[in-house]
Amino acid sequence: MKNKFGLENAVTHTLLAMTLVYAGGMSAADAANVNEVTGNSVGGAIIKENQTLSDTSLFGCKYDDSTAATGGSVTLNNADIFIGSSLTGLKGVFGGYSDGGASTGNSVSVTGYKHTSTPFGNSIICGGYAGSGAADGNKITFTNSKSSGSLYGGWAEAGDVKNSVVTITGSTISSGVRGGHTNAGTASNNEVQITNSEISYVVVGGEIFTNGANASGAATNNKVTLINSNANIAYGGRVGGTFSVSTGDTSASGIGSATGNTLIIESLKSGSAIKLEQIYGGTVKGQGNANGNKVILGKTGASAVSMTDVKQLYGGGVSSGGGVKGGDANDNELDIKANVTLGVNNTGNGGTTIYGGYAVAGEASGNKITVDQGATVKAYFIYGGNSSSSSDSGVSLTKQNQVIVSGDVTVGNSIAGGFATGKSDTSGSVAQGNRVEVTVGGKVTGQIRGGISAYGSANENIINVGGTVTGALVGGWSNNLGNGVGTANSNTVTVSGTAGDSIMGGYSVKGSALSNKIEITGSVTGDTYGGYAGGTRTTDNASQNTVSIGNGGNVGGNIVGGVSAKGSADNNTVQIKGSGTLGGSVYGGRTTAAAGSADNNTVELGTGRTVSGVVYGGYAEGDSSTSGSASGNKVTVSGTVSSTSTQYTGVVYGGYALTGTASNNETTISGGTIADMVIGGYSFTGTFSSDRAESNTVNIINGSSIGGAVYGGYIGMGNADHNKILIEGGTIGGNIYGGYTGYGNANNNSITIRGLVDLSARTIYGGDSGNGNAKTGNTLRFENTGGSVKAIKNIDVLGVSALANNSNALTITNGAAGDLADTTVKLVASDSGLQVGQQITLVQANSGVITNTTSLDQATLKKNSNAFISYDFEEVTGLSDAIAVIVAGKEADTANARALAESRVAGVSLLNQGADMLVNQGLGAVKANAADFGAVYGFAMMGGSTSHYNTGSFVKANTYNIIAGVAKKTPVKNGDWHTGIYFENGHSNYNTHNEGTDGAAVRGDGDATYNGGGIIARFDSDSGIYGEAGLRAGSIKNKFGGFSYNGAAGGYEDKSTYYGAHVGLGKMIEVNKNTSLDVYGRYFYAHQAGSDFEVLGDEVTTASVSSERLQLGFRVTRQTAPHVSYYGGAADMAVAGVGLAAPTLKGSSGIIELGVRLEPVKDSRITLDLGAQGYFGKRRGFSGGLQVNYSF
Repeated sequence: MKNKFGLENAVTHTLLAMTLVYAGGMSAADAANVNEVTGNSVGGAIIKENQTLSDTSLFGCKYDDSTAATGGSVTLNNADIFIGSSLTGLKGVFGGYSDGGASTGNSVSVTGYKHTSTPFGNSIICGGYAGSGAADGNKITFTNSKSSGSLYGGWAEAGDVKNSVVTITGSTISSGVRGGHTNAGTASNNEVQITNSEISYVVVGGEIFTNGANASGAATNNKVTLINSNANIAYGGRVGGTFSVSTGDTSASGIGSATGNTLIIESLKSGSAIKLEQIYGGTVKGQGNANGNKVILGKTGASAVSMTDVKQLYGGGVSSGGGVKGGDANDNELDIKANVTLGVNNTGNGGTTIYGGYAVAGEASGNKITVDQGATVKAYFIYGGNSSSSSDSGVSLTKQNQVIVSGDVTVGNSIAGGFATGKSDTSGSVAQGNRVEVTVGGKVTGQIRGGISAYGSANENIINVGGTVTGALVGGWSNNLGNGVGTANSNTVTVSGTAGDSIMGGYSVKGSALSNKIEITGSVTGDTYGGYAGGTRTTDNASQNTVSIGNGGNVGGNIVGGVSAKGSADNNTVQIKGSGTLGGSVYGGRTTAAAGSADNNTVELGTGRTVSGVVYGGYAEGDSSTSGSASGNKVTVSGTVSSTSTQYTGVVYGGYALTGTASNNETTISGGTIADMVIGGYSFTGTFSSDRAESNTVNIINGSSIGGAVYGGYIGMGNADHNKILIEGGTIGGNIYGGYTGYGNANNNSITIRGLVDLSARTIYGGDSGNGNAKTGNTLRFENTGGSVKAIKNIDVLGVSALANNSNALTITNGAAGDLADTTVKLVASDSGLQVGQQITLVQANSGVITNTTSLDQATLKKNSNAFISYDFEEVTGLSDAIAVIVAGKEADTANARALAESRVAGVSLLNQGADMLVNQGLGAVKANAADFGAVYGFAMMGGSTSHYNTGSFVKANTYNIIAGVAKKTPVKNGDWHTGIYFENGHSNYNTHNEGTDGAAVRGDGDATYNGGGIIARFDSDSGIYGEAGLRAGSIKNKFGGFSYNGAAGGYEDKSTYYGAHVGLGKMIEVNKNTSLDVYGRYFYAHQAGSDFEVLGDEVTTASVSSERLQLGFRVTRQTAPHVSYYGGAADMAVAGVGLAAPTLKGSSGIIELGVRLEPVKDSRITLDLGAQGYFGKRRGFSGGLQVNYSF
């Protein structure tokens, strides 16, 4: 006798208040108190109208053996049943029932009802029941009716239930609705459609479970749709019983997966007393996966829907039950449409919780939550994926989850793309690659975290805010509770909208925060941290993070590339562009560790930006007993660092060590404005035995304004050596110190002044020490500048310039006696246009500054060069408070000026290559095209090459040439004339390479472009002898830049005309049918006009350049052919009235050529000439080119 416990208990747990009908199994024969009406004898169909059948169950067809129940139907029109609670038996309406077989294609149709209070009381409605085998394709249609009992589209006791359909319209169900139910099998492709109805309990698309045991099976591809309808709980599909809140079937559990199920709730019925509290796409209570399920709430364009009673919302969920656990919740989706208002509240006490995917003992990855624009959501938290800590391994994984917010969301805790819980003392948990995006127009009230890991790592997560967020943003949050250790690495936060609190790329409580990235083009109210390592270990580093603030970006608080509490903050980058004011200070890297480092960080503050605080390349706090390090940092400021009421604002530090070393930092102020000091490397206290502020560099260039002092290196106790300062123009508001130490040495520092700088009220210190040597090796150079200086102190070597106007000479106005004692003065630069016999004052000082131990280095007076002119000077003797010289002679620095002439050579070489292509390929193409295309025809070709020319030094050039024109063939007696006109264009990118007289390299690079045209003519006699000639003219533009010489960089741009001609004579000899020999001689002439331009302040005049070439050679078609060319050319130049030697191309070159002419298809208008040439002699190296000839 078959056990019916499962079926009868289904009635019990869905009606809640009903008592158990069977204590054990019964057969139909035992149910004497229940009247059964079957349609077996009338074709399996029962129709009842306008009545209530008391104590009667209806069966379209019913079999108590293994016979399949197929095609049975029950139709009730304004009819129902009511069965007393004390009766036993099968209670309900069944389209088909088989006690031991399958049930297929059965149906129940109910329209209206008759019973006045509880229609279908103490009963169920089932489309088809299969005691053994599948329940397939059964359905229920329930219209404008009521039921106190549950509805099952199909029920399989020990088999699959599939393809069931339950359609409910305008009805009230006081219990639950299932599309398909199985105790042991698969529930698949079942569907429930509910419109304008109310379901007091649960709606499930497809389910598998049985009370008292772990059912085994799956719930796959089931679907539930609610339109203007309410239910207390809704599942797309489930394995096991109630997933979260206990409402009657918590004892059920299962083993199997819930995958691909869909739950759609378009709208709720207005005024309904039924509260929609729980929504699940697919769940597993027990063991199995909940993957690929989907929940859609609301409908785009429809009326507003209020879902404010919802407490739990899951795309997919897996929880433990029945003593089993394990399974993933991956690739589920939640889609909240624009017309939805969702959530009870956002507090931790009863607030709504939302999961894209939840796995109590497995992975939760690839899930997605979407909140459309117009939707409103309140929740305690929203997690794209949550992997809890109950797995046997203790490892939690959440990867590639997404939360996309375009609506209005309020959270009490946070929104997180992924949350990996993990366990203490267990490694491997990770929240990785998750994403949270707030689109333009979206709003989040609360915090956002791209990924959270409670005991492990949070890496590669992304937050993108285009809308508004009021709370903090953290790309990756590694919480590391207990003994957990993890990283927060490679996370990204992008803000183009508004963030109302602080943001962090990555935050690790115990572990590193590396390679995180923040990009801001919107507004951030609080502080910004690229990476934040808050742990207590010295290995908890915050390094290689990047913060970029672009156009429109604004930050109200501090900006920090990376900060570490106990480790290092190295190699971070902060880049600030655009315009606007930033509210706090800027740190490339910051560490508060006793012995931590903030090294090799970079800060860039662009033009138009203002920082209302301090700029630090690196900041190392250290403590009184342990030294940190702020070294190797780089700061570039082109904007403004302003001073506020806060102490010590308006300062720029390359490196700042409260206690420790600050060395090898580089600080550049380029067109910037600094309210107070600029310090290359700063150590507040230092320890004399080990700490340093050395080898720092400060550059003040491009008209910058500095409100305070400038220090190359500064240290409280220790040495400040080998620091460098460069000042090129601008304004300096304080004294200048190469190095400063309170206790120690300040030696071998260097300061260079260029351009116009008002230093009349400033003292320049090569070094300064409260107790130590502050002079040895310190240098100060005034390059092509001078002017008034208040005082110069502690300088070992003073570099000065010979200026044409003595009123601009370096003048010390208020120095102390002996300031330049034992100082060597060197001549380091000279103006142009100095005349022989002219007396030049190098240094003028107030009385006593210059002493008899102040000396002028005589070696620097010989061959002192300015750009292209070399001067000799002689010292004027007998002066007490001045040092002066007389110009004894001058000459051209011809070797170093050669690069300018070679730029002209590059131009004429480009013209020559254009002529070569015209003659070697163009005339051949013209002749060939005449044979193919008639008397008048067009032609076009292009080619390129790479060349190396020996000019005394050498020039490298990459070129291309283009020729296009029209030609005509005219037959005459004994031969043919070919005449034509053409346009030509060419471009060369070239480099010049020279050595100066001192052996130093002189390099330059440039571009030359020509445009012109010409005429050509060729006569081919019938005997094979031919003659040719051509004329050409146009203009050539030469832009020479990147020229560097004697520490100066320059270039020029000029445009000049050119013209040229060529004549040639040759003979074509037919060796055999497929081979011909062309023997020829050609003469080429090219001329480029001279021009005037200025380079490095000197006027340069170039003479014209001419090239004459004779070419003798032969070519065997399709065979290798050597060619011999002769080159001749020269450029006469004059610089400042002194003649310079010119480079030359005169000499011989040999060429080995191999080429092939291709037609892609027969009678093609395109021909390809693929050639390679090897050169030796004056022009050497290798070139290869592809000429493309087009005829039309």
